[in-house]
Amino acid sequence: MLAPAKIGSITDEESSRSGVISKVLARFGTTSRKGVWAIGDQAVVSGTNFCSTIMIGRFCGMNELGLYTLAFGILVLMAVFQQSLILTPFSVFSNRMSEKRRIRYAGSILLQQCLYMSLCVLALIGIGIALYFGLKFSAVGTLFFALALAMPFFSLREFVRRYLLAQLHVRATLIFDMSVAVFQLSGFLYFAYIDQLSSTTAYVVIAMGCGLPSLVFLLSRASSFKLHQKLLMPTIQKHWNFGRWICASQLTDVLQFYSLHWLITIFVGVSATGLYSAYASVLMVFNPFVIAMSGILLPRAAQVHHQGGVSELRRIITKGTVLLILIVFSLSIPIALFGDELIQYLFEISAGSKRGLLLFILLAIVLSGTISVAAESGLCVLERPKVNFLSAISGLVVSLIGSSLLGYWWGIEGVAFGALIGVSVTSIMQITGFVYLSGESQPEGVNAC
Repeated sequence: MLAPAKIGSITDEESSRSGVISKVLARFGTTSRKGVWAIGDQAVVSGTNFCSTIMIGRFCGMNELGLYTLAFGILVLMAVFQQSLILTPFSVFSNRMSEKRRIRYAGSILLQQCLYMSLCVLALIGIGIALYFGLKFSAVGTLFFALALAMPFFSLREFVRRYLLAQLHVRATLIFDMSVAVFQLSGFLYFAYIDQLSSTTAYVVIAMGCGLPSLVFLLSRASSFKLHQKLLMPTIQKHWNFGRWICASQLTDVLQFYSLHWLITIFVGVSATGLYSAYASVLMVFNPFVIAMSGILLPRAAQVHHQGGVSELRRIITKGTVLLILIVFSLSIPIALFGDELIQYLFEISAGSKRGLLLFILLAIVLSGTISVAAESGLCVLERPKVNFLSAISGLVVSLIGSSLLGYWWGIEGVAFGALIGVSVTSIMQITGFVYLSGESQPEGVNAC
């Protein structure tokens, strides 16, 4: 044990440091203070995904890593419907309700979630049967069966996370995600130890890792959900009216990102997709900051807009944008300098396969996309998600055309550069749209529909 004198000196030092940190965070208000915990939580989520990617790449090779990434894209694509038609509307609407109404609303959300998971599982099983027995693609068919097992638990995990974040219970979210990380990484290590780790068994592990903590949470918080079947269809209709443009926008975002993997597979091959995934995985270092602040910005911006009107919304979106740009730019410098060597070491890539230019293009993509993250949330709060969709679809079209043309002549780097042009178009349109729609002439506290 430490002596009392040392305890006192350490306490004084920590108090001094905490005072400085508090002053810095105060510059950005409650959003940043909540964001610190959200960053820690997202660091756990991104770290889990990053470690999983490394283990697949090191123990299974670039080919299996390519398959793992392509399959993960399917999960993300399905998650778009969950995010836009279930979770994002909940984050906005729940902050306008009393506690009693919120509990009933949460119950209808849970029923909607169960219906969504059932439909997705049936779709994945159907595709798996067609591939395994119809087209005789046994390996890919087996992978889809594993996805059918992983999908409901992967989705349920995201439901729990967003439910907690919508109420700004960020510390509880951190504890929950830490438990998922322990289960998932332990499972990956076990299968690697017995030499059975593959793209297929990885999704079996993900199902187990996400499932147990999610079910424990729901059982422990049963009183927070009051089920009313009569509210299910009105809730679905309300969410569809609000979220259909968000869904379309997010679908285009996912297609814009994961289409790169398919284009690289077409022009270069599956192993090249694995190599691209290895480089893209290093960019997960940005996720704890970008995704965490985005997750906090939406419910916080909804609160601020409800309480203070459009001027307060503009203020918090501006602060969020500045903070995110500073964070991403600061992190980009060491990655640009040392990222190539780090990837070569982590994934045991030969020196002849180094892709320094690809890394620079990927960093530019992250920075270009980050600039409009806060504006995207602001447009959702203003109930103008159609602008996000029009921006995203424009970027997708530009990205597909540019990546296809450049990828044919320039390989992996060409595909990535085409994506950079598309992401830049999307960001410029979102920022312009938010600035225009949140102009000073708009009445305070009124949501434009």
